[in-house]
Amino acid sequence: MKFDLSNFKFDPLNVIETVNSIMGERDTTKETQQKLDDLVYPHIKDLLPFEYYDSASQLFINKGSIGFIIESQPLIGGNESLVKSLDSLLQYKVPRGTPLQVIMVSTRAITEQIKSGLKDFSWKGYRADECNDITMRYYTHAAKEGFPNGLGEPLTLRDYRLFFTWSQKVKRVNESEILKVRDVRRNLLAALNTVDIHSHVVGVEEFLSVMREILNHDTERMDSWHVPYDPESSLATQMVDRTTAWEVKTGHIRVKGVNHKQQPFSSRMVSMKPR
Repeated sequence: MKFDLSNFKFDPLNVIETVNSIMGERDTTKETQQKLDDLVYPHIKDLLPFEYYDSASQLFINKGSIGFIIESQPLIGGNESLVKSLDSLLQYKVPRGTPLQVIMVSTRAITEQIKSGLKDFSWKGYRADECNDITMRYYTHAAKEGFPNGLGEPLTLRDYRLFFTWSQKVKRVNESEILKVRDVRRNLLAALNTVDIHSHVVGVEEFLSVMREILNHDTERMDSWHVPYDPESSLATQMVDRTTAWEVKTGHIRVKGVNHKQQPFSSRMVSMKPR
């Protein structure tokens, strides 16, 4: 068998068409691409279990489960007594067989917090506006690049938030199941506050704000992710922006979208779990 290579020009960017031209095979690349385009891939919002929020009980109604979220003050240290208290909490305050998830969230969306924190320490008098602007830019730079420390340490300004989440599988949502979940929440909340870990129940708008930051993650954004809650719409729909897309790659997930300034953004999400 002989191949006619007289008119052959190698194009490294189009290997498939090059091989097909040599072998004399029919070019099906456009047909294959069309079939790929016709495939229906699930949108990230369709994979989320959250459905709606019951304001009366402050519980989240999900697909097949009912749950709650508690936010606690992050710990900066501990002692033997605190360790024993937390161990007792996990053994006796949460029903066995249903995991209690503990989530630590680090966020750089702190522009409003910086402004609020500096409000009581603002400059007064001559050139006050200029001095306040310098102070604001100093802390904004600390959130973006880190505090200058001369050691090369990544001392970035962040807001750290600690959450406890728990949900119970249910076949149907009724008053009996809601009471069971509320009892678990009450016991857990009381146990945390007893050991001086200040905690409170997270409402729907706080929850939406955190989830929007995670699901539409823009590493350059420093403004609040707060959005008004729409009780007529599902929670999952309100969490994911219509421009956001998740592209599953080998070893990571690429999050793409358009931010609130109508500018495109792209972030890479990786798992730190050892394989």
